Amino acid sequence: MLGIEDLNLMELVLDRCSIVIVGAWNLAIFRPEWVGKRLFPDDPEFQLGFAIAAGAGPVTHYQSTQVRLVASAGELEFRPTSQDDKSFAAIEESARTVLGLLPETPIDACGINFGFDAKAVVTGDITQTD
Repeated sequence: MLGIEDLNLMELVLDRCSIVIVGAWNLAIFRPEWVGKRLFPDDPEFQLGFAIAAGAGPVTHYQSTQVRLVASAGELEFRPTSQDDKSFAAIEESARTVLGLLPETPIDACGINFGFDAKAVVTGDITQTD
């Protein structure tokens, strides 16, 4: 028989939670001044990083206290920095802001992702694994 402690079988994986907007993004717009003023106005100390991804070209990473933004020419990905409602609301607001400010950008797809890992549970004769 399952006990109440066995009902929490799934664990949210923050790195697999995001809002992704696939489109023809002009990375010249996503400069620190533009992103800071429009997406992180209450967090002037946001972080910035750059990378080059094989097949995707240059990728810019921004992080505020609640939102991680990964910007490439093919997609924008908004990730929460913590598992609280405030961070999840902040990624939604950031995505809405970008869509509202750049309505002419051709959009191919939008998606909301949540990633979970299953916990291994053994209770009596019931076994569930990852």
